[in-house]
Amino acid sequence: MSDPRELRIGIIGCDTSHAIEFTARLNDAGHPGHVAGARVVAAHPTVSPDMPWSQTRAAGSWRN
Repeated sequence: MSDPRELRIGIIGCDTSHAIEFTARLNDAGHPGHVAGARVVAAHPTVSPDMPWSQTRAAGSWRN
């Protein structure tokens, strides 16, 4: 069972560098922007159909 004080976070949309940066900040206690108790535990790589670049970015970003 997880710690009840832990904030488990999911990210929806992985088509920008924000998903990677927010995960780094929240999961790395040594990061200057770290939020104690918060942790990214899941991500769903959705795309924005009205932005063509979104499909190629989302397809690769979640694998990095």
